[in-house]
Amino acid sequence: MKKQFLLLLFLLPLSLSAQTWQQKVDYQMEVVLDTLNHQYQGKQKLVYTNNSPDVLNKVFYHLYFNAFQPNSMLAARNRELPDPDQRMIPKLWNLTPEQIGWHKVATLTQNGKSVKFTINDSVMEVVLAEPIAAGESATFEMTWSAQVPLQTRRSGRDSEEGIDFSMSQWFPKMAQYDETGWHAAPYVGREFYAPFGTFDVKITAPGNLVIGGTGILQNPQEIGHGYVTQNVDSATKTWHFKAENVHDFAWAADTKYIHKILKTSKNVPIHLFYLPQQAPLWEQLANLAPRILDLLSSHYGEYPYPQFTILQAGDGGMEYPMAIFITGSRNLGGLVGVTVHEGAHQWFYSIMGSNEITDAWMDEGFTQYATTEISGKLMNPQAKPSHSSAVIGIAMARKMGFAEPFSTPSDWFSTNRGYSTASYTGGESIATMLGYVMTDELRDKFFLEYFNRFKFKHPKPRDVQKVAEDVSGLQLDWLFHQFLSTTWKSDYAVESVRKIGNETQITLRNNGRAVMPLDIEIKLENGTSKWINIPLSLMQGHKNVPADWTVAEAWQWTRPTYTLSIPNLGIVKSVEIDPLVKMVDEDRLNNTYPDMFKMANRAFMKPVALKVNRYAMNWQLFPNFSSHLGAGIGAQWRGAGMFDEHVMNASVSAFSTLGGDYKINDWKDALNLINYDFQYSHAFKPFGLGWKYSVGFDHDLGIAEDHFTLVKSKAPNFHNKTARILTLKALHNVRTLNDDQMSAANSPFAAWSRSNVLGGLAKYRLQNGGNFIEGSLEMGSTVDGSLAQNSALNMILKAQKQVKIGKSANLN
Repeated sequence: MKKQFLLLLFLLPLSLSAQTWQQKVDYQMEVVLDTLNHQYQGKQKLVYTNNSPDVLNKVFYHLYFNAFQPNSMLAARNRELPDPDQRMIPKLWNLTPEQIGWHKVATLTQNGKSVKFTINDSVMEVVLAEPIAAGESATFEMTWSAQVPLQTRRSGRDSEEGIDFSMSQWFPKMAQYDETGWHAAPYVGREFYAPFGTFDVKITAPGNLVIGGTGILQNPQEIGHGYVTQNVDSATKTWHFKAENVHDFAWAADTKYIHKILKTSKNVPIHLFYLPQQAPLWEQLANLAPRILDLLSSHYGEYPYPQFTILQAGDGGMEYPMAIFITGSRNLGGLVGVTVHEGAHQWFYSIMGSNEITDAWMDEGFTQYATTEISGKLMNPQAKPSHSSAVIGIAMARKMGFAEPFSTPSDWFSTNRGYSTASYTGGESIATMLGYVMTDELRDKFFLEYFNRFKFKHPKPRDVQKVAEDVSGLQLDWLFHQFLSTTWKSDYAVESVRKIGNETQITLRNNGRAVMPLDIEIKLENGTSKWINIPLSLMQGHKNVPADWTVAEAWQWTRPTYTLSIPNLGIVKSVEIDPLVKMVDEDRLNNTYPDMFKMANRAFMKPVALKVNRYAMNWQLFPNFSSHLGAGIGAQWRGAGMFDEHVMNASVSAFSTLGGDYKINDWKDALNLINYDFQYSHAFKPFGLGWKYSVGFDHDLGIAEDHFTLVKSKAPNFHNKTARILTLKALHNVRTLNDDQMSAANSPFAAWSRSNVLGGLAKYRLQNGGNFIEGSLEMGSTVDGSLAQNSALNMILKAQKQVKIGKSANLN
């Protein structure tokens, strides 16, 4: 019974759907900005409608500016993460009292009655004066003051590019209440979840400030600044904005803003605000921005808001309803790319309003998918961009040990890198694999249907699954469960290809726990290809395939192997699982027949690019010279798979004695003219992630050595985190030259032992960037038969401190 209960809790997040009710907020706010002190005074009237079936006895507000203090939960979280956000750290820890952010609530009433409230970090809990019954509304009125923090993350004043105010997460904001209760998580770095409603906002500021943001300006004639053509001179101005069907309100202000208004093909205004020094670049963006919004509308649903604003603001790229913040110091490609990405957020963040606190992949991941699609179609409308980098990224995260389930709560990821991979790459991989499972055409239809069903409705993961199932006619719970809730290994392999009579039998194996349908390409010796689709039995069907494909019998997931029997196939040249790289597979080197060596990409005298589904090999020739052995020629061969799978290096050199003093007396002397070196390394998983082993054999100028090395690395993936590297090495070497070949006193081999030498090394290094401290213990003994002749024990301590000279470039 206990196990069943735990399983129910485990599956609960996926079973949740967009509820038939949702709370509503109607804000009226008036703020007076004090630009000298970077503060403002605010008044807020909030009508909160309880559309839930529950009686509410308390409510919660977010006070985001309180997070921007050296001792906040946000600061503490970044002290613990192995890879803290470099935009905040160490700036956040060093903010002075004049630079920190804060919200101070002076008064708060409910329906005219004072209420009690307590503030804990960035969350305010309010005990209601009277319960809010189901279907009823309450009016909250508040006065508060705030200090705008130095630009640290998303919001703030005086950004590095010189933007005066980037005002996001700037007001006391009612938390979301849904069928699972309140979502009043403190602000520790991740993103947001809030009820839809209306905003009526008045901002009083010095007249020379130019303001843009969410909503429609109601009084352009009083403002000027590009909203109307005539100038309006005034010491102060009150900007009046209104917005409907939004769950947040953001704005930015600067005295130097250039304001330009564009129109989409549907006459939706696009407002651009940027600094003069970025004008040449942003004028090029102005030519593309309407097309970006048009393309997004055509692929993901018609843009429903009456305007869209692009502001040079913030600390990177960030999305808000009807408005986005992007930094402007980029090249054109970077500027267009971030505009597409933040623009696509209007669909999956602003209009959908999914819960980014628990399921960031629904916003960031689908947005990342749309970014790749629309960026490609900007260049070529007929383009079909590849999303293979997404599925490769998930495989890489698993290989490197920082993968976590996609539906891990956003603030609870062990690393920022793990969060980014699960939310951005993870969501994009879900969209990519939906195309693989149901066809790209139906996946595109899925996105439009998803938008039409759930715009302004806060969809949940179960809603994504349900729409995909309805559009495809397939059962897909297995797909969403294994990628959202687990990090089960994904690894399919071609085990064998055999000819038995007139039948070709292809045996496949699932080496992992995750399951998928398979697309198989069989290339024949006559130059033709045959495609096979193997559905998964759990799907209860299969995708529509081209007329020349064959749909095989479904693979029952409980069986680790599957055999295709194909009559009269002809001579098979190769077999490959998922050659278009559309599903997560952690080892693609076993996806092919013949083996990885025969299917490798090869190059001569030049590097060869690594591909995830091909082994890469290159070889080259080079001259050699030794004053002892003379002139010679050598050849080197190198091979490696993606993620350092099966790394091999081999070289051989042959010397001619020309120009050297070496004498050949017998065949053993002749063999000494050949030098060789072979090294092989691979991940060693039985002991856990981080282990690698390598073996090597080499003969170099009269010394032969064999070694076996184990290396354990812990947390080496983050440049600001100390890596701990343990190396254990066992070796054997011996001198191969005879005494008469060592005749010259100046020979480098004269002192080398003729005996076999057995040795060992244990080394431990702490490394952070270019700085390290390392201790090693070396042991060795010469052995003649079974008798030890000489032994040695060395202890070595090394340290290095990297010193930077000059100023390094800050690359985005």
